[in-house]
Amino acid sequence: RQIELRFVATQDSPEATAKSVREFLAREQPFALCAGFLSGADEALSALAAEKEIPLVGAISNQTFQQTPPNRFVFYLLGGLNEQARALAVFAARQFADKVSRAAILHFDDKASTAAAESITAEWQKAGLPGLEKIAITAQRFDATATVRKLKERAELVFFIGSNAAQNELLAAAERLNWRPTLLAPSVQAGREMFDAPAAFDRKIFLAYPTLPADLQASGVAEYRRLAEAAKLPNNSRPAQLTALASAKLLTEALRRIGRDLNREKLIESLERFYQFKTGLTPAVSFSANRRIGALGAYVVSIDLKAKTLTPVGGWIELE
Repeated sequence: RQIELRFVATQDSPEATAKSVREFLAREQPFALCAGFLSGADEALSALAAEKEIPLVGAISNQTFQQTPPNRFVFYLLGGLNEQARALAVFAARQFADKVSRAAILHFDDKASTAAAESITAEWQKAGLPGLEKIAITAQRFDATATVRKLKERAELVFFIGSNAAQNELLAAAERLNWRPTLLAPSVQAGREMFDAPAAFDRKIFLAYPTLPADLQASGVAEYRRLAEAAKLPNNSRPAQLTALASAKLLTEALRRIGRDLNREKLIESLERFYQFKTGLTPAVSFSANRRIGALGAYVVSIDLKAKTLTPVGGWIELE
């Protein structure tokens, strides 16, 4: 069997991306979609996959769109904002429960950030810990100094769900007002500027990542290098290339397991039987009828502000 590839590019907005993909499906009539960077259009593209009954394999997004019951046509490779937030809550419950008596969630008031904050609360309650103070803020009207004054006497540990810029403002204000909480945030909002945080926060900032360089196995790296050399891939987008290759490996392995008698329903059933499948490039991947995120969990790292490095702590956190 041979696979013929066709491509469709993401657009400047989720609405434009969904429109472009819909037109692509009508024009090309593909058997399946693979390695789709959903670009904020998760909900629309998930609905489109269900409408057209076309599997979306190894989808990649910062904001995975999950629903109950799960959309049986969409298979994410890695977790996004919500899963990273949950992993941070599990990590904090394990590491700081006996050291911290007051904690809070500070989050933007948009839909995705609010959902992530609710997930943190659920994991915190599942661990049997006291309730978290939850504070919603508006990105355009965020007053870091006022927020720090409000939280200074009320929290020693803060989950922050927002933007990299707002996070930096919060830390700078905390430094000015002599407040040194432990800060936990998803990596989707992190940038290189995180290493410019005040020195007092050295190893007090923790980020969740869906994958780390330690996931790269020799076989996966060798396969990627062969591909990169043959296709003369650019050097400036390696993370995206690695996740796209991992998604492609999911599809080809599922097709291999099916054999000759192939249809979309059998592709879905094949993927649902994946258990701890090693892509060589990511954490092991598992799917089921009720699980649509392959690597369901995250790593937590601390920021070494002196060495400007990230240090893994606690290992892989698998979510239920």
